[in-house]
Amino acid sequence: MTHCHVPRGSARRGPGLPALVCLALMLGLGVGTAWAQPTAPAAPVWRCGNAYSHQPCGADGRVVEAEDARTPQQQEQARAQQQRLQGLLDQREHERAQAEARARALAEAQARAEHHRLLVEQRRQRAAEHRRQQAKPHKPTHHPRPAPARAASDIRRSVKPPQPRTAP
Repeated sequence: MTHCHVPRGSARRGPGLPALVCLALMLGLGVGTAWAQPTAPAAPVWRCGNAYSHQPCGADGRVVEAEDARTPQQQEQARAQQQRLQGLLDQREHERAQAEARARALAEAQARAEHHRLLVEQRRQRAAEHRRQQAKPHKPTHHPRPAPARAASDIRRSVKPPQPRTAP
């Protein structure tokens, strides 16, 4: 049994495109598959409550008549309609896959652009910080080295002569 699902709370009112495609698909598959082999003996169809099956169900099941009363021309029309519907469904699936691929490619391109923008912004911030550091007055970062040790013979001592003391 084929089921079509329309999401609850949908803003769409009335039979939209998905509902029409679903209806056409159910009709096409029902018409095309139920009577695809008109000359072959059909297996009995069992009605079990509101469901139909090719297998017997419990005590409440009963066999129903499932003969195809259509003419060969009507059967051919049903097969042609099913093929058209299948072609439309295949085309729609192909369009959906292409749209998803375009959306993925766009999302990837946007992510790459955002990544590039962030890298450029980081570089700009680093350059601005570097310029600020260069503009600051520099303090000497090195410490003067002590004079190298000299040999005792190289050292000259100078001695000042004593000054006379004066009284106040």
